[in-house]
Amino acid sequence: MKTKFSKIILAVFLILFITLSSTVSATDNTSPDSVTSSDNIISVSNNVDGNNSVGNTSSSTGGNSTAPSEPTDNVVSHTVGNEVEGSTVVNETISQSTDDEITDAADMSSPDEDVLASYETDYEFVDSDLYLFDVNLDISQVVDGNVFAYGQTVNVSGEINGDLFVFASNLTIEESAIIHGNVFALASDMTVSGIAAYVYAMADNFSLSEKSIIARNLYLSSNNISLEGQVSRDAYIAANTLKIAENDEPVIEGNLTYSSTSEGQINEASVGGEIKYNAVQVDNSARVWSVVSNLISALVLSFIVIMILLWIAPKFKDNICEIIAKKSFLSFGIGLLVFFATIIAAIILLLFTYGFGASTAVVAIAFLILGYVLSSTVFSMALGKLLANKFGFTKNVAYVLLSLLIVLIVNLIRYIPYVGGPIGFIIAMIGLGIICVNAYKREKKVK
Repeated sequence: MKTKFSKIILAVFLILFITLSSTVSATDNTSPDSVTSSDNIISVSNNVDGNNSVGNTSSSTGGNSTAPSEPTDNVVSHTVGNEVEGSTVVNETISQSTDDEITDAADMSSPDEDVLASYETDYEFVDSDLYLFDVNLDISQVVDGNVFAYGQTVNVSGEINGDLFVFASNLTIEESAIIHGNVFALASDMTVSGIAAYVYAMADNFSLSEKSIIARNLYLSSNNISLEGQVSRDAYIAANTLKIAENDEPVIEGNLTYSSTSEGQINEASVGGEIKYNAVQVDNSARVWSVVSNLISALVLSFIVIMILLWIAPKFKDNICEIIAKKSFLSFGIGLLVFFATIIAAIILLLFTYGFGASTAVVAIAFLILGYVLSSTVFSMALGKLLANKFGFTKNVAYVLLSLLIVLIVNLIRYIPYVGGPIGFIIAMIGLGIICVNAYKREKKVK
């Protein structure tokens, strides 16, 4: 009994729900211009005995009933009856709008290709630290970490969530670049047009473009400096030439502390805080004493090395004399190869290995530094022995004096502008190559 009563209640509920849904749907889909009366009611009667009675009743405020009218231009009413085994299953009332309204709806539902194309991305995402070594580097990725870059020309146009470490000849941080961390840079020419938090830089020429923003402090040492962008806090600068643009707003919003040989003409409106100048005085006597002390230190170190080698390896001078006489170019090539190969191998071991690999890299760098320090002395010993044999000096005293004289000349050459550095590096590579060739020959003899 309870089951039959529940079924009857459910059937009544479904009939009421279907009738109410049809009435609301017909009312919502009828536009205001479709009828002249205030209410439009479409009633559908379903006969259980198999007879369908469909009637359209239009009720006006006066309560008069009228016969069904022809469909207007704006509304077309269709009544569809489907019968299964003599009973009506579905009665649908379909309301259609005019052709213009259908066209507008179709246009609204079609996808916009321009909108979809705007969601396409063409950048590369890196979710770890990025290490780049090449002649020309273009950092356009989105990096969720730090970036370590070494190259001749480095252009930064992407977004870096960590710090940027750069060693380059030409460094450009473009306008599209965003560096959330710090910038540590050593470059010959450096231009900043993007956004960075802190900037720590050493450069010969430094330029801060007009649209650039340094969100916090600027720490800079450069020969020529041009500032046109914005430094949101303080600037600490050492320069020979400092130029700050005169804008409507301060270029440096905080304090400016700069050091130079002469005080520059800086507009106070370009600095929001205080301007503090530290004069740099060039002491020629101190520079001369620095050169003399460096030469004395080099001579003392070379003398100690020569005496130790003469004591523990008396034939060492003869072996290296033969190498420089017959294999000087080979020694230079080997020295150059060993120098750069050791640095690259040590960097790889430090970055990608732990424990024994990292310890090996540290030991390799230590031996490379020791070899580089001794290379000039070894070169001087080899050339001194070659000259001693040519002039017929057989005593060790004459040989030591000739070697120390060559050490003095080599160190003086290093102070010659522009050419002194490259010549000193070539001499060091020859000396390093002599050490490697001699070690290889000695190991071969032992075997």
